[in-house]
Amino acid sequence: MNMGSAAVSWSCKKQDTMATSSSEAEYISTWEAACEIVWLCRLLQDLGISQAEVTSLFIDIQSTIKLAKNPVFHSKTKHVDTKYHYIRSLIDKDVLKPVYCPSEDMISDFFMKPLGKIKFTKFRYELGICCNVSLDHRGEC
Repeated sequence: MNMGSAAVSWSCKKQDTMATSSSEAEYISTWEAACEIVWLCRLLQDLGISQAEVTSLFIDIQSTIKLAKNPVFHSKTKHVDTKYHYIRSLIDKDVLKPVYCPSEDMISDFFMKPLGKIKFTKFRYELGICCNVSLDHRGEC
């Protein structure tokens, strides 16, 4: 989660529940991120900081966004634990807004995947990470 231009929360962990599809796995991850968003929003409220707009949650699988917004998919997801559908109520209450972000623009890949130099440098810049140490003879990081 970003506040201004700074990352204030990031998490990567093994899921406790086994998913049967990539969309379902992303849905479970979305639920975990939504819980973190709610906690951080309440913390900010306790500190007297109000949000000007709805929190955006970036998701790279469009079927997950459709599933979160539309309960019509119930027949395909009736095996999914009901706690994960908490996301729908947060969307309805305008606590969070799911936003599609193509995989190639997903900044979290910086922490989880091996990246080429161009993408690595782009994500490092977008995260606001500076490189003060030269790692090669050309003075590049």
